[in-house]
Amino acid sequence: MQSNLRILKLNSLDELKNEFQNIGVDPAGFELMASKGLQVNIKVKNLSVPAALILKQEMLSLGGDCANHRMVLKNEVDSADSILMGNAKIFQRLIPKLKNQPFGLKKLADDFLDKDQAVKHAIQMQEDGADIIDIGAESTRPGADPVPKQEELDRLIPIIEFLKKEVDIPVSVDTYKSDVAEEALKNGANIINDISGLRFDPEMKNVLAKYNVPVILMHIKGEPKNMQTNPEYENLMDEIYEYLADSINLAETAGIKKENIVVDPGIGFGKRLMDNYEIIKRLSEFNSLGCPVLIGPSRKSFIGKVLDLPPQQRLEGTAAAITVAIQNGAHIIRVHDVKEMARVCRIGDLLAKR
Repeated sequence: MQSNLRILKLNSLDELKNEFQNIGVDPAGFELMASKGLQVNIKVKNLSVPAALILKQEMLSLGGDCANHRMVLKNEVDSADSILMGNAKIFQRLIPKLKNQPFGLKKLADDFLDKDQAVKHAIQMQEDGADIIDIGAESTRPGADPVPKQEELDRLIPIIEFLKKEVDIPVSVDTYKSDVAEEALKNGANIINDISGLRFDPEMKNVLAKYNVPVILMHIKGEPKNMQTNPEYENLMDEIYEYLADSINLAETAGIKKENIVVDPGIGFGKRLMDNYEIIKRLSEFNSLGCPVLIGPSRKSFIGKVLDLPPQQRLEGTAAAITVAIQNGAHIIRVHDVKEMARVCRIGDLLAKR
């Protein structure tokens, strides 16, 4: 069963009624369920009839509800879409119940669990001192294959919806696709982080100008699939600087305000081992671009290769890289270990006399 789960953003009873009509709910059912519909609304597509009936039963037992096609009870449809209605606590209690159910509901529970864990992690990051939550739905690690636009949206939008209800800090979305960026911004994202520096999708700059939001422009040599296949530079710092300067020009020409631009030299994105160390040592040169500088050294292979350690054991190396980066002009640090690196940044800021 392919559930194609997504969270619905419904702001009025008219919008809720329209969604009910779209999936074939009996009009009388709308009157009974309307009061429950303006909480968290999750649409699940292509369920079997038994799965839809089980969802209805389980949601009612937890204090929520589930809207199904009127013919589900008569078993006169081959498959059905459902709208689940409840608060976050109800959905958290629903997950373990579905894990023991047949008809593909265990897979649905796993989909819920993935989203629930992502939101819990983001909440913990905020509590640990993060100023921005950066999320993405497509891996940009070396060798990673691209993800289709719809799959990226299906993964991303529900997380944004949940996050905007649970965290108070800005949400940054890591994408280079303009359509994904626009949907993310429509659903509450605050910042777009484009690893291509506006190069992979020519429409991205126009979307960002339209929504007047901050954008992170990163340098990359090649694409994630091939960026670490023997990258070469005649002059590392010149080439990165010029690339970022051109990205800033692309942005401003499209109407993106200079004060909305952050630059990132792209640690690990098409760089040789020692290139990453040179970038950090000479990071202050990028301040001449007139934009805040972001850097993301956390747990990366340039640390692991020197220390011969796996990602989970690169905390000290990351701390050293971050401290030097702050002293050399970094304004924003992207990290995994928020609590520990927030402490490093506090001391680093004092040493840098900011």
